[in-house]
Amino acid sequence: MVVAMSVVVVMAVVMILVMVMVMVVVMVTVMVVTMPVSVVTEVVMVVVTEVVMVIVMLVVVVIVLARVVKIMVIGIIMVVVVDSNVAVHGGGWVGGRVIVVMIDIEMVLVIVVAIVVVVMIMLVMVVMIVLVMVVVVKIVLVMVVVVVIVGLW
Repeated sequence: MVVAMSVVVVMAVVMILVMVMVMVVVMVTVMVVTMPVSVVTEVVMVVVTEVVMVIVMLVVVVIVLARVVKIMVIGIIMVVVVDSNVAVHGGGWVGGRVIVVMIDIEMVLVIVVAIVVVVMIMLVMVVMIVLVMVVVVKIVLVMVVVVVIVGLW
């Protein structure tokens, strides 16, 4: 039960982070594309967004790593406990098996979370590249317009 609860909590945290990230990306994208802000402002916005994303990613990765480490520690402790049980009265295997199954479930969930995180990182990178491209295109367009206007003058 404890394992299930902790996994649910971790998943919830990850999902909330994903939602926040998606919201931020969408907002920044809309602002960059629609608002007639200066080039500097756009670049700053994109950079800030990237930094925020990286920080969020690091937080998620740390959470996942903490889970993995915890599982490893639990696993080692359980092996020791099970061995000592067997040594004492030969009846430790049932407890051992149950624990192993729990750890397996948690490992699977951690792996799933890790995959989700990797996919998120990919998506964020793609979005960031698109944002940078948009900014570059806008800069180029501004240049072209300026050149044309100067040329007409």
